[in-house]
Amino acid sequence: MNTFANLKIGKKLAVVFGSAMLLIAAVGVLGIWSLRSVEKAEQQSQFETENSFLAKEFDEDTKRLMLHAATALIRGESTEEDAARVDELRKSYGAVLAKLRVRVTADEGKRLMGIWEGQTAAPKAANQRAAELNKHGKHAEAAKVFIEQSMVGHEAQVKTIQEFLRWQDAQVPKSMRRGRA
Repeated sequence: MNTFANLKIGKKLAVVFGSAMLLIAAVGVLGIWSLRSVEKAEQQSQFETENSFLAKEFDEDTKRLMLHAATALIRGESTEEDAARVDELRKSYGAVLAKLRVRVTADEGKRLMGIWEGQTAAPKAANQRAAELNKHGKHAEAAKVFIEQSMVGHEAQVKTIQEFLRWQDAQVPKSMRRGRA
């Protein structure tokens, strides 16, 4: 303490000013680090939310497809417009599935995606079979295939999508907690 007391006032002010500058710099670095952590957490949260939206988009596309198939069965025929819309919906949900396949990297997400993708083929094949039967005038048999195979397969797929969404929605808070840590 004696050495500090023996310093001239100019040097004392320089030491105090230098110490204050170091503290300000430390607070600034800490602030920048915190902002980057929050930004990273926000980006991860947005990424996880986008995955949820993609899964919901897939679900909506398949529901629209089922509606078109059911409408064609009720009418007793499928128009070219129906076929074009069904192809468009299949391309759309196929693209969404491809995006999700790349974006989802967690083991649980991949497991659910595998189940989900496996469940896509059965309703598609049943819808195609029902459409073919309907085309040949076998309306009762087409309706039976649609109800017993297509709707059942779609129902299983919806349950898996809901499970995926519950898992995916749980990832958002986790990413926010990681940003705060």
